[in-house]
Amino acid sequence: MCFEPFSNRKEFFSFNKKYREIKSTTIGAVCYFHDYFKITNKENMMLNNITDPYHIERERFKKHENEYENLLSELLSVQNYPIQFSIEKIEFFLEILITIKRRNPSIRKTFKTDFNARITSPEFAKEWNSIIELSITIDKAGTKKFLSTDYKEKLNNDENLNDRFRCLFLNDNGVTKMVIESLMKNKFYIAFCKGENEFITSDNPGFCVVDGSVQNFGGFDFEYIFCFP
Repeated sequence: MCFEPFSNRKEFFSFNKKYREIKSTTIGAVCYFHDYFKITNKENMMLNNITDPYHIERERFKKHENEYENLLSELLSVQNYPIQFSIEKIEFFLEILITIKRRNPSIRKTFKTDFNARITSPEFAKEWNSIIELSITIDKAGTKKFLSTDYKEKLNNDENLNDRFRCLFLNDNGVTKMVIESLMKNKFYIAFCKGENEFITSDNPGFCVVDGSVQNFGGFDFEYIFCFP
């Protein structure tokens, strides 16, 4: 793992792969999307028992963002190795790294692609039809009104997909815990740059090396190396 307290730096150099250019930029210009995690669907708020549309940012991410700098400073200030950290502190630090990775637009894109593939599959059509048949017996008028719009259009619109992705940070079905448990079985190494040398990272930090191939975020069921950033 390599770490650099970027938040202490006002600017850094960014390489644009599309235009093949390097320029000085700021953290906010490449790592920030205004109000992305604001929940817009009232049904999702009700189902998750929350009233604040900014709940994810204010409650879920707040502790990570407040504590990350302290944990990073503590790691970088250690003089003796191996580093002695409590299990709880290590697990919390891994939780932060995993959340940073899951918040990345590349994971969002993968989620949308996988969701689209699922709802356009014949298996999902069968599941949907069985749900509709049951719904009609309960609420015939309401179900017919709902069916006036094609379910693929209703489920696969951009705002619905974004909200579904946001709700994964309210209930991730144990994904974060599973990844932490897997990572805790590994040895940890921290790499430092010598002198004034810079290191190269990306706006999509974190990847796994599995059987010689690089995976964006996966392979935890196999023998792997997780690198961040």
